[in-house]
This record gives sequence, C-alpha cells and structure tokens, in this order.
Amino acid sequence: MKRIRVGLSVAILGIMLSLLAVACGGDDPTATNVPPPESTATSVPTALEALIARAEASNHRITIPLEGTDPEVVRAWEAAWEEKFGFPLELESDPGHHRDAPVKVIEAAKSNDGIIDTWNGGLPLVLSMFENGNTIEPPWEAVYEGWPLAEELRAFVPAIPGAPDGSVLNDHCMWSGSSGWSLAYNTRNVDPSELEGLTLDDLTTEKWRDRVLWDVRALGLYVLPFAPGWSEDRMRVYAHNLGANGAKLISGGSTGLIQSLIQGEGDISLVSMGTTAKQKNAGAPVDIAFAEVVLGNLSVTCILNPGKNDPDMAALWWAFENFEAEYIDAEISGGGAFRLIEEEADKLPLVRIAFAQGITDLSQVAGPKTGEEAAISGGYRATAIDALKAGIASGEKITE
Repeated sequence: MKRIRVGLSVAILGIMLSLLAVACGGDDPTATNVPPPESTATSVPTALEALIARAEASNHRITIPLEGTDPEVVRAWEAAWEEKFGFPLELESDPGHHRDAPVKVIEAAKSNDGIIDTWNGGLPLVLSMFENGNTIEPPWEAVYEGWPLAEELRAFVPAIPGAPDGSVLNDHCMWSGSSGWSLAYNTRNVDPSELEGLTLDDLTTEKWRDRVLWDVRALGLYVLPFAPGWSEDRMRVYAHNLGANGAKLISGGSTGLIQSLIQGEGDISLVSMGTTAKQKNAGAPVDIAFAEVVLGNLSVTCILNPGKNDPDMAALWWAFENFEAEYIDAEISGGGAFRLIEEEADKLPLVRIAFAQGITDLSQVAGPKTGEEAAISGGYRATAIDALKAGIASGEKITE
C-alpha cells in the first residue's frame, strides 16, 4: 500500500507540473503568452501646473504699488493665494501712486533693475513702458487654462504696435477695467435732491462755488474731449471756469480727493468709483452720483521686464490679481474693478451699480480706447492742468 500511495503521489505531481507548464506557455509555440503589466507612464504637467511649480520654487514675493489698499484686503489676498496654490504669497508695497511707477520702471530698467513686478493702470501711462520693452508677454496658455475669461479681457486691449520685439500691446496685457470716474459727494453737506439732473457744467455755476475739489493732475477731466459733444477747446474753457469758480486742487489722485471730501474740504468731486465705494462701505460720509457721462481711461495690467522678483511668480500673481484678488477686494471693500462684463456682475458691485444706471458697455464710458487716442490724451491733460491753474489764478470765467 505504501508503494501505491507513493506512486499515486508521484503521478499526481507529474500531472500538476504538466498543467503548470501548459498554463505558462512552456515551449509550446501555440501557447498564449500573458503580457506583463503595463508600466505606469509619467504624466506631463499642464502649462498651468508647470507655472505653479516654478512659482513655488521662487521666494514667493511680489512687489507692487499698494497705496490706498486696505491691509485687510492684502491679508485676504495672501490667505486666498495660499489656499489656492498651497504655498505662501508675500506682498510688498512700492511707495507712491501707481501712476508714478512707469517713470521709475523705465529709469531702473536702464541698469537692469526691477522696481515692481506687475503694473495696473491707464492706457496712456503704459505705452512708455511698452515701447521701451519694459512689459513682456505672459504665459497665455497657462493663464487661459486657469482663467478662461482672460482671453476676453485680452481682446479688450487695443493692438497698439511699438514694442522693440515687434509685438502689440494686447500680446502683453489684458484689460483690468476702466477707471470709472464719477461724481463723489459728502453726504453731510450735499442733499441727494441737489444732484438730480446734475451735469458737469453745473459745477461751474454759483450754486457750487467754492464747493468743488479736483485732482491736481486733472484726473478724469482730461478725457472729456472723448465724450460726445466735447472737444479739447470746450474742455479747456470748462477747466478754466472750474478753477475760477473756486475749485480746490488736491494731490494724491482719487485717494487724496476722497480723504479731502471726508474731511469737509469740499462737497463734491470727480473720483474713481472704486475709491468712493470703498470709503462708503467703511462708513465714511460719501456716496456715488452720476453726471451725464462716465469718464474712464481704459486700464490694463501687465507683467514688467525686468521685474523685482521671480518672473514665474509674477506671471501667476498677475492672473490671480485680475480675477480672485479683484473679487476679494470687491467683497471686502464694496469696490473692486469697473469692467462692464455681465458674467462678473455678481462679483463686482460697481458693475451692478453701472448696469442699474443703464451703463452696460464701454461705448458709454468716455476715454481713450485706441493707440491714437491714448497718444493725444497726454496733450489734453497738459491743457486741462494749465487751464485749471489759470482759472484759479484769474478768478474770472471765460467763454472761449
């Protein structure tokens, strides 16, 4: 019996080995070979993922003009950035108003030094930097991937030639909005009934004598020749008569104007809507009013060359700033960008205000919108500044 059991065991073992050989193919040319597991291919990062990775490898710092930006807004930007991208953002402020930056940028670039990383401002002011090669083409593929609306905002920028490499302005920059200058008034000194049907010409009448504040650099005023029915000569007369009617000139742009209104130095002014909305939201006694036209430079945002910090970090911030940062600013301050795009009306209060007033597209905002108009606006500004000062000096109104 023991021999039989051993024999059976050997036989069974032989059968099992044969079956195993067949299953594995053995030397049988007709056997089906089982392919090895597929190797795991390394995924290629998208353009946006690659940009984020390069930015993460930087020092995470961005330098921009932050004059007039509430520290609470800056902290909210930094927090939202880290939540979105997973690494910190350190925002550093360059002293002074953003309109002073172009001259500093151009001069510093002569020594290959960067002053700021990105710039956001009026069309006429960007042209000198653009023509000097101080703006660069952003990584559009990565930006469109993360922020598809950027393609539409890019299209709003005129294709102005003049860059040293032969590119045009909307190769480099996208629309950030319009400056949107409207009337701002001190609610303690002005009753809303005084503003019903108010026109800009009314500000030169006795009713408003010694009550008007205006920017010393003629903000808003110098784009009047682009408004229907206006010309450079009509603007000159108007500016002179504003001065002769006791207008007080204030430095510091819209920030300086709104602070002067709050302090009671005057009752009414022409101020950026965003600046007024922020102060109203903070509880200041100011509010927005409209005359017969909204005045506004087309504003663009661009990445600078050379920048002060890492260019990939700058590119990522540039896109984030024009979308998430704008929406955060609007939520906290009540201001934010003024760009008339319907899909952003739920995020930008100024767009809702404009829509409620029947202002729904750029054709209703007077200001330079082409390269030619931007080029001549500098002359209009000089005319407006001189006329304001002449009116103040003479105290006498003119008709021509």
